[in-house]
Amino acid sequence: MEEREYRIRPMVEADLPEVEKIFRLALGSFVGLPCPEEFSGDASIPRCRFLTHPQGTLVCEREGEIVGSNFLSSWGSFGLFGPLSVKPDLQNQGVGKALLERTLPLFAECGIRQKGLFTFPHSAKHLALYARYGFFPQTLNLVLARDLKDQPPPLTPPELLASLPPSERGEAIALCRLLCERIYPGLDLSREIESVERHGWGETVLFREGSALKGFALCHRGAGTEAGSGVLYVKFGAADGPESFAALLQRVFQLAALKGTGKVITGVNLSREGVYRTLMGRGFRIEVIGVAMQSPNLPGFNRRDVWVMDDWR
Repeated sequence: MEEREYRIRPMVEADLPEVEKIFRLALGSFVGLPCPEEFSGDASIPRCRFLTHPQGTLVCEREGEIVGSNFLSSWGSFGLFGPLSVKPDLQNQGVGKALLERTLPLFAECGIRQKGLFTFPHSAKHLALYARYGFFPQTLNLVLARDLKDQPPPLTPPELLASLPPSERGEAIALCRLLCERIYPGLDLSREIESVERHGWGETVLFREGSALKGFALCHRGAGTEAGSGVLYVKFGAADGPESFAALLQRVFQLAALKGTGKVITGVNLSREGVYRTLMGRGFRIEVIGVAMQSPNLPGFNRRDVWVMDDWR
């Protein structure tokens, strides 16, 4: 099939049902589910990615039919793309390549200097495709989960962004941005935080000592979010050191218990050894093994001195 038959255009909200269908079929088939369309359950990753950053979303059409899509996530100076999904009967026929060639210029338009992605280390096809566009495979990225059934609710609930008076929320988001700036210049989760708050997808946990913000965790929770029913999903959490990270993690567990959520999911890059050891020591277990690829081939904030848990899928 000739690649010139494909048309790449910006995604619109009316595309989401078909985009979601292809996403589930493509990923569900890749991981070998007997019913691929059940992939990701009642979570809605494409919808959340679109509503968070519609300018970074693309679809690929063939003869007016959507056959693939891709999403860009802008975290300030750092950006990710994915999930990139292609209709199963058109895989290996240039759809992914066509989407990538239109996605990459979006990074520069968003002011992103360091680009990353999550893929599967056993897939030579994916590694070769992304390497062709300058992405280098680095360290493993793990998705971890911990069951928290029967966890008693906390006597004192954790501090949440939504619990602050509206006049104080902007300042709290600015403090989150400053904490990220110290981790990696220009790193900024404000867009993700504001989207979660605006759409009611979850909570942002704050950990302070006095007036100083020492850590925060951006969490999705429940059906229709990136988490799914019964799950508290820490998409990004950052702290200024090991003690603050441990305290932040405890507050995430408290939030899960308070909301009656039986499972916590997050991710970690193995270059952050302290984070990995802390999570495993607190009862997390490996659910998915991936590899981080970055362009240029620099560590970014995947470093030993960084106390961040995040998921690049």
